[in-house]
Amino acid sequence: MESFVLVVIYHALRYLPHSKTESTSYILNNVFARRERIRHGKYGGGEARRNLFRHNDYIGHDFKLTSDPLHRWVKAAIAAVKEWIESELAKSDPRDSDGGLELMAWERAAAIPSLPLPAANEPVPVTPRVLDTHDRLAKYFEICLEATNWPVNDKSYNILPDLEKEEKLAKRAIEDE
Repeated sequence: MESFVLVVIYHALRYLPHSKTESTSYILNNVFARRERIRHGKYGGGEARRNLFRHNDYIGHDFKLTSDPLHRWVKAAIAAVKEWIESELAKSDPRDSDGGLELMAWERAAAIPSLPLPAANEPVPVTPRVLDTHDRLAKYFEICLEATNWPVNDKSYNILPDLEKEEKLAKRAIEDE
């Protein structure tokens, strides 16, 4: 489901009017194209995508699509994926691997009261999440599609060529100085 949300975000950024038009190239490159070389000639990535969901990295909290129904769906989808990611990260608590000894030692050294986390042998409590099934996100999408306040006579356009043209003109102006 996270991949579907990323596809919608990518296409919305690239082809629809939004509040971060000037930064579109930067956002797309960092979130979708950036990769890191890791061992044995392989590449990895994904931190930027995860941080987009968790912290609104690259798009910011003020990101807004001009299409209100789609904007509301994207915001709900980002929140749902954030909830999923954070609940999955909570499962990898240090207490699971070493009984919490390292974390408890750190807490004692820093005089921090022990965190109310489950012991190593206790299961991590599970609370219902939006993405436990696809039903709620699909319902959000259905509501979005049924909305009556979609923009009229709008057409998608590829934002990147305009940005590339502006960047070339700006670079040329600097070189001419």
